[in-house]
Amino acid sequence: MSLGPSPEYPKLRLGTAPDSWGVWFAEDPNQVPWARYLDEAAQAGYTRTELGPYGYLPPDPAVLKGELARRGLTLTGGTVFAALHKGSEALEEAKGACDVEAATLVPLGAKHLILLPEGYTDLDGNLTASPDLTEREWDDLNRGMSALGKHIKEKHGLELVFHSHAQDAPEHVGELHRLFHRLWVRHFDAVAQSLQHLAGPLHSGLGFWMVRRLRVERAIEQPDP
Repeated sequence: MSLGPSPEYPKLRLGTAPDSWGVWFAEDPNQVPWARYLDEAAQAGYTRTELGPYGYLPPDPAVLKGELARRGLTLTGGTVFAALHKGSEALEEAKGACDVEAATLVPLGAKHLILLPEGYTDLDGNLTASPDLTEREWDDLNRGMSALGKHIKEKHGLELVFHSHAQDAPEHVGELHRLFHRLWVRHFDAVAQSLQHLAGPLHSGLGFWMVRRLRVERAIEQPDP
């Protein structure tokens, strides 16, 4: 079975990620070993995969290239966690993490770096921070997203993708509208949006329509100089 393009959907490309196999950490004895994940992803018909937690798949691009190639897999991108709402130090940490991951992604032709914001609960669901950002945190998040998108685009040729998720801030439709209303005025091509975990009343397809419409409207009303 192949999950490549079909006559009905010639532009559709389906991929997967270690997260779909329950992999959350670079190392955990309870997780599926990385070689088994790649084997099973290929056996399931996938031809594309994300990197997953950095260090889970071999970070050496030469090693990973061979492992992917012999299974007919292509690397599409990687994932970085960052708390950009916490200001300049968090931004610099995020830039460093992106630079490290780019050393694996770029040689293999991957084009996307997926940013997951810091959650406000621990792994047991206990609150560790407020689910609502302050005005200063909103400002830091917007500046940080724009700066990080610009950084990885100019330095590595990668596109930053924001992955909204339940129990992360921002997570709801109104919050995402606020985030992208400001971001795309500054760096139109620097940031895209992942909506498969959108928290709110809109399903992902309608949510994606909302973001695309916002992107076009803002570009017309206030083009980025």
